[in-house]
Amino acid sequence: MTTTPSSARSHVPALRLVKTRITIPSASSPVPRPVGDSCTAPADAVVALRHLIGDDATECVMAVLLNTRNKIVGYHEVARGTVNACRLTLRDVLIPALLANAPALILGHNHPSGDPTPSQADRRLTTEVRSGCRLLGLTLLDHIVVTPTAHYSFQTSEGWSDLA
Repeated sequence: MTTTPSSARSHVPALRLVKTRITIPSASSPVPRPVGDSCTAPADAVVALRHLIGDDATECVMAVLLNTRNKIVGYHEVARGTVNACRLTLRDVLIPALLANAPALILGHNHPSGDPTPSQADRRLTTEVRSGCRLLGLTLLDHIVVTPTAHYSFQTSEGWSDLA
């Protein structure tokens, strides 16, 4: 970055990463799967996601960030939307995982309608995130849609075999 001596913003950085958007709960937090717990099956992620966003009145997209042994290193609220939609980009999902140095993640969101069936937008998002993860060397283990009483796991329901 080049500046002139008379520039009022001579010390403005060219790039600023904000790490405060990542939520890393402690072991004493009320989350049913605290940091350090294993998340080896979709049911483990469903418990945490249902507790965090299962009965929210608006759609909310969460990322469960995992280490190489599938232990939870943190949670991140990626986006919050309306009663039937949520606007986000691929970078909204992947930057928190990279900042937390998490090589794997599980994406989850709620459906306030109570029907966990994924929409076409959910399927497009899943495809886009899986492709982005492959490109960056991350693993998307699952995308889970939760409601207070039901869930849909892309990994289980669609038979993901490559897990990348």
